[in-house]
Amino acid sequence: MTDDTIVGDLTVLQLKEIIKDVPKTYFSAACKAAHKNCQTNWNTDMHEFALQ
Repeated sequence: MTDDTIVGDLTVLQLKEIIKDVPKTYFSAACKAAHKNCQTNWNTDMHEFALQ
């Protein structure tokens, strides 16, 4: 997955910018919920760059 990959209506780079503004505690809870329901690479990638 690269920064210019389209996810929905946004690029990965745009999503990274949005996620930077999300509190880590909220993202962590949302991520755990997402992982329970979906084991896709998308969740893994979001988690990895949100924690950077």
